[in-house]
Amino acid sequence: MKISIFAISVFFLVSCGNNSSNNAKSISADSIKNQLIAQENKTISLPDDFKWRLIWLSDKPVADSINGKIPAIQFNKADSSFSGTMGCNRIGAKYLIKENTIQFSKGFATKMFCQDLWAEDTFLKNMDSINHFSMVGDSLQLLQNEKAIAIFTKYNNTIE
Repeated sequence: MKISIFAISVFFLVSCGNNSSNNAKSISADSIKNQLIAQENKTISLPDDFKWRLIWLSDKPVADSINGKIPAIQFNKADSSFSGTMGCNRIGAKYLIKENTIQFSKGFATKMFCQDLWAEDTFLKNMDSINHFSMVGDSLQLLQNEKAIAIFTKYNNTIE
């Protein structure tokens, strides 16, 4: 009799333990699923507390310095704009973000003469085709569909 009561008690405890374990797994899976859905629906913003240094443009690496200046931009969330330099003139534009899509207004540039305008001209010419962005670690990719048009990395110095 003692053995059967013991067996029933063990069976009861094991059954209860399995149910709570299954519920914990179910809650955990549901929680993760909800977090993923929330992330997909969340509007991503571009950080504006540092600069982005241009390292890749139209399938070519970009020099650390162009015409003695570091090619870099900085976003401003307050007015949805960016400004910077691609190595010569000051450039900028307004932008609109929805989820991971981005659209730029017609960009502007000052009109100083510089010997090397390739990065500036190429970036401004391609701004109309940029429609997505991706941030991974310390890098920002501006994309035309799935193709990287410009790749930037975090840069903490002031823009010249």
